[in-house]
Amino acid sequence: MALPSQEGRRIALGHRFRMLCWNIQYCGGRGRRFFYDGGADVRVDRVEVEEALAGVGALIRAWSPDLVLLQEVDRSADRTVRIDQHEALARAVGLPLALSAPYHRVNWVPFPFDAQLGRVDMHLSVLSAFQATRAARWNLPLLRETWLRRRFNLRRILLEVDLATESGAPLRVFNTHLSAFSYGDGSLGQQIARCVSAGDAAERNQGRWAMAGDFNTLPPGDRPSRLGADAALYPEAESPIRALTDRFATAETPETLGDHRWRSWIPWGSNQPDRQLDWMFRGSGIQVLEHRVDPAGGRWSDHLPLITDLLVTPG
Repeated sequence: MALPSQEGRRIALGHRFRMLCWNIQYCGGRGRRFFYDGGADVRVDRVEVEEALAGVGALIRAWSPDLVLLQEVDRSADRTVRIDQHEALARAVGLPLALSAPYHRVNWVPFPFDAQLGRVDMHLSVLSAFQATRAARWNLPLLRETWLRRRFNLRRILLEVDLATESGAPLRVFNTHLSAFSYGDGSLGQQIARCVSAGDAAERNQGRWAMAGDFNTLPPGDRPSRLGADAALYPEAESPIRALTDRFATAETPETLGDHRWRSWIPWGSNQPDRQLDWMFRGSGIQVLEHRVDPAGGRWSDHLPLITDLLVTPG
């Protein structure tokens, strides 16, 4: 991927910096129940999008992050009145580096038949106070579905960005959003296996790496049966995320892994998150100083943002 022109600073070793990770649900707001969640809504109007954009931007600014990883960012999509959310949030947050990569880009989606999605252009976005030296976009395995659905469905990716440090290897950051609605077809486990491979490769980079995003999978040991009808979304006997949690450190401590404090997805009709789908993993050269989930994000998205204070260890 080509890098945009940029300014920014280098990451100071041993000094705290803040990362915010958030699936913003394409700034569709919380006032509609969308068709993929069992509702009828497909599109939102301009006032709703602009209000959500303003709220998302204000929340991000309030945390003063040095690094922002966003999922479900629409750029010129019909469902969100063709507003470029990446550009709008880059201006609102004001960090010197802004780059994105598409993972659902289709000129016209004819589904649902009674209210078509039309043009879709959804991205992963990275906003950074730090200089980037390299960026790459890696395709992940697709859902096992018909050729027709594949023609119009999401194509999951890893967005990889190297951020300059004051000495030695860069900090390699991965932003991702893995498949929902796989219903145990094995594709989610394959996507996570690719994430494990990426983490293994990055570990050779002095352990200076972090990976965060919406992994669409429950913590190990969580019981899908407690979710009622939604248990069908998580049919695997063992959570696929275990391939990552068994291999790499998370933002949470091992003692609190799976704790209700890290639940980050809010079901329709509720104001309380009932499951953890969003995760942050790190290399051996990264230390977590503090990690939290911000419930205020539930005003604007069905996901809550993760805010993590980190440092790159010297050496």
